[in-house]
Amino acid sequence: MPLLEQVVAQVIGNVQNPNEEPARALTFQLAKFYLTADRSSDAKKRLEDFLVYLGPVYARYGGDYGTFRRREMLLQIAGLYAAHRRFPEALEFLGQYADTPVSRDYGSSTSAGTVKLVSAGVATLPAAERYEVLKKWALPVEGRQSIR
Repeated sequence: MPLLEQVVAQVIGNVQNPNEEPARALTFQLAKFYLTADRSSDAKKRLEDFLVYLGPVYARYGGDYGTFRRREMLLQIAGLYAAHRRFPEALEFLGQYADTPVSRDYGSSTSAGTVKLVSAGVATLPAAERYEVLKKWALPVEGRQSIR
């Protein structure tokens, strides 16, 4: 996938004219490749870089539409991880989704499908691992003092 890596780097590097597409489609395709190849840290880096890249894109929107779009993107990323059975990472992004304020103007899409997939997957983890994953997700940690 070296060519796709170069294309994603070039698209995300274009800070003069950032756009959600084709950056999302290309980044997700590359992340799927990494996850399938058991290169989870590479997938996470690309997805986090993509979220940073989206900051100026979402800042152009009026009202809280940018926050709404970011929240939706976090849900999509959580779903991507869940589909690849990477449940701790899915919970991490699902947590960011849950912690992002709900839009007052644009409603909210349903997270039921992603939550169901993550819940079913977490249930298959050994009890000690499941406890640690859910404890980290639900209880306050450094940088987040809320209980989910």
